Amino acid sequence: MHDPETWNTIYSDVLSITHLKNRTIRKLLRENLLNDNSIPKIRKFIRKNTLNGKSIPEVAAIYDGVVYANRPEYAYCKIIFPKENYENITEAFKSLGFKVRDNIPMEFDLDYSRDAINLPYIYYEPGGEYELTGSGRTIAIIDSGIEDSHDDFPGTYPDSTAKIIFWNDTTPERYSCCVDEFGHGVHVASIAAGTGSASEGLYKGVAPDAKLKIWKVSVGASVSTEAVAEATWQAITQGADVISMSLSAPATSDMCTGNWYGQYNEDYYDLYEAVTNAISNGITVVSSAGNTGPLPGTIRFPACVDGVIAVGSTLKKDYPDHYYEIGKD
Repeated sequence: MHDPETWNTIYSDVLSITHLKNRTIRKLLRENLLNDNSIPKIRKFIRKNTLNGKSIPEVAAIYDGVVYANRPEYAYCKIIFPKENYENITEAFKSLGFKVRDNIPMEFDLDYSRDAINLPYIYYEPGGEYELTGSGRTIAIIDSGIEDSHDDFPGTYPDSTAKIIFWNDTTPERYSCCVDEFGHGVHVASIAAGTGSASEGLYKGVAPDAKLKIWKVSVGASVSTEAVAEATWQAITQGADVISMSLSAPATSDMCTGNWYGQYNEDYYDLYEAVTNAISNGITVVSSAGNTGPLPGTIRFPACVDGVIAVGSTLKKDYPDHYYEIGKD
């Protein structure tokens, strides 16, 4: 049996929250005639009679909860609330006949990729005199465009202090600046040189202090080889330090070596010449290996060209992904 002080506390709490009018229960509470097992039953009774008739948001608000997804057509809703109110709010909804299920938390994993390629170990020059974060360098992104409104790309083009210092749309739309309907270019640019501002510094790019020069060569998943070749030549003229093209085409061994002029579309050969010219001028060229492995000789063009850094993928434990590409050797 609870001591009178405890009973009074419980009773006061009950009355202040629910304004219970059931005289029988009030009398029993006053006279301490209820045992410990009665308390959960009384609370359930009080809760149900207090909550009936209220909307889901109103019930949630009693426990400082907020409904952030409500789908009445599926009899389904999601509520976020303070951890300390977990028991009260779950019991409240159960008493009203709801089924309550905990949401399994998930985590973003992109922050691991920087560690996976050992960036923390190369960010500093031997002796630790300065950080190697891309400061003073420019990266040409040849892709589906970019959105300069994204927090990871501060400033406004063409302001020289902005992250994006060059823009050229080679598609028929010829946008004057900074559009990416497909989203692929934003993703690639963020990985290359995003400042991490959108995630409060957690998900920075590989070279967060580098500037970006953007060539928009598509409005969707399909990319014109002619547009990519034109953009590559322009990137060379613009003096880019790195050219990134996260795109590819099926390749033969001849295409990878340039011994095929006239056998295929001449735009392919123009791109081959642009890529090899960039490399010979000291520009680092990075291209995706493709997503069509895993068989020998499946690295695609232009990643298969000698001197290009072909980017594949691995799983978190350094195992190759299921669609990784394999070189001819």
